[in-house]
Amino acid sequence: MRISAALLLVPFIGGCDLFSAETKLDNVCMELDNRSIDGTPAGKLVRTFTYDDLAIFDGFISLDATIDDLSVTMKGMTGVSDLSFLDTIHISIASQDLPPLAIITCDDGACASDTKETTIDLVPPANLMAYALGGKMTVSVTVEGPLPKESWTANVKICLSGSAKLSIL
Repeated sequence: MRISAALLLVPFIGGCDLFSAETKLDNVCMELDNRSIDGTPAGKLVRTFTYDDLAIFDGFISLDATIDDLSVTMKGMTGVSDLSFLDTIHISIASQDLPPLAIITCDDGACASDTKETTIDLVPPANLMAYALGGKMTVSVTVEGPLPKESWTANVKICLSGSAKLSIL
């Protein structure tokens, strides 16, 4: 029995992971359907969202991930005939002690569309996962242009590709 207990301690003493798994993330998507967006007569919409429950890993579990590709698709569902009013879109995130990080910067109608759908393909910042795993993340969104004066709804789809390694220490 003493030998079995000693064998269980080998990964901790030897600096090895107790368990480790690696995977390729290929076009993993999250969909946010029928999101209500307030109408604004001012031509500028600014919103900030805070997510508190992102600290899913404690001192015994670690995640090392790399995001190679990131895309965001928005599709107007009700209240709009197209997305041509999207003159400017700025989305940034902040987490813990990290400085704000720009994720999307579209100016001069670069993200606008004469249809109800627009897709933004991004090269994600190298340190994006540090923000996502920091425990608390604040997302700031600024949209400018001749925005709808009445509320409208949109589906938002966020897709990423990359790799991840999960370890139990």
